[in-house]
Amino acid sequence: MTLRALAALAAVAVLLPALAAAGAAEEPASPHFRDADAVSWKTNDFAVARWKTLVGGDEGGQLDDPDVRFGLWELAPRAVYHGHRHAAPELYHVLSGRARWTVDGEVREVGPGTTIRTPSGAVHRMENLGDETLRAVWFWWAPDGRREVFDGVYEFTEPPPAGPTPGFAAPGRSRSPDDGTLAPADAALAVLDAFMAAFNARDLEAWEATCHFPHFRMADGALTILPAAGERSPALFDALAATGWHHSAWLSREVVQAGPDKVHVAVEFARYRADGSELARYASLYVVTREGGRWGIRGRSSFAP
Repeated sequence: MTLRALAALAAVAVLLPALAAAGAAEEPASPHFRDADAVSWKTNDFAVARWKTLVGGDEGGQLDDPDVRFGLWELAPRAVYHGHRHAAPELYHVLSGRARWTVDGEVREVGPGTTIRTPSGAVHRMENLGDETLRAVWFWWAPDGRREVFDGVYEFTEPPPAGPTPGFAAPGRSRSPDDGTLAPADAALAVLDAFMAAFNARDLEAWEATCHFPHFRMADGALTILPAAGERSPALFDALAATGWHHSAWLSREVVQAGPDKVHVAVEFARYRADGSELARYASLYVVTREGGRWGIRGRSSFAP
């Protein structure tokens, strides 16, 4: 075999993988098979958990099925996915790692081979006990064909853990609203997350740090203006607790208008007792602005007392 022929064979050997990959990329997506590597991870707002939806939904790349949601799920090492509930019933099957898992007040330590069933609306919480990522498969379904459960309220029933938390890096997204990498709408929602977490922690200083001053609130037919931080007393938390309040949580948040330095967010939130039962729910409009390079809540118009 001549040197020229050997060179040609070598060139083919080098090019074949690339040609095969190009051919695979052009192959139409199958309605029956899906490689998990072809689907991207999605990371939650707190960056402690991430998932790939392989069947159902509209996140892109999944197999179509209107009645189920199925995929892979991971919880970062030593991370806590704080208490939450949703309308869709849910199953998890743990593949690797160990966690402390709570469903409707029942707590179990789980590991590989454990299956966890979460009924519709049940409060559940996960805590990764190890230094490795917890891996599981998850499954949602539409009971009796009621597909509206997939679009129901996803509600947190406790604040996220205070302070720095372990987690995954969210692609293209920062966990700080003020470093300039977030779109205005995302920055405003991040401020609302911090606002609610500080309020539930009864941390008045951190709560006021999410606001701009003068700060206004319209409620009960009156306009209250706080000229500066430090004007509120921690006794406000005691007054709420006297009504049975233990914590609050967002039920829905919709960005209704957004500009480069101001965002209007229509929200609904609920107040809860310590046992998770609901005290009341209210609608409000939050005005979030960027001033001096910092995003904060300038004012609120609320139907809450």
